[in-house]
Amino acid sequence: MAAVAVQNQHLMVTNIVTCNVLCTSLTNALADDCAMQITDIADAENKWTYLEASDQGYHLYIRHSFEVLEELRVTPDAPVMLGMGRPPQ
Repeated sequence: MAAVAVQNQHLMVTNIVTCNVLCTSLTNALADDCAMQITDIADAENKWTYLEASDQGYHLYIRHSFEVLEELRVTPDAPVMLGMGRPPQ
């Protein structure tokens, strides 16, 4: 089911693949599968991948070669979100 959601929700934005999926809300095995499907789509199209992750979920994306690009806060007391990117491989 996660595979269908990933493939149906990816959007191409210039040279970046963005995905409206919460991989970290899944079990570990499904979360890894979800992240791999996102990166497989981007790699096949030779595109960068960008996402925003919480400090609890970013370890999943580090395992899939994402790098932290920026820290994002909506307000000064809001939780930190991490803008993460991954070049095509």
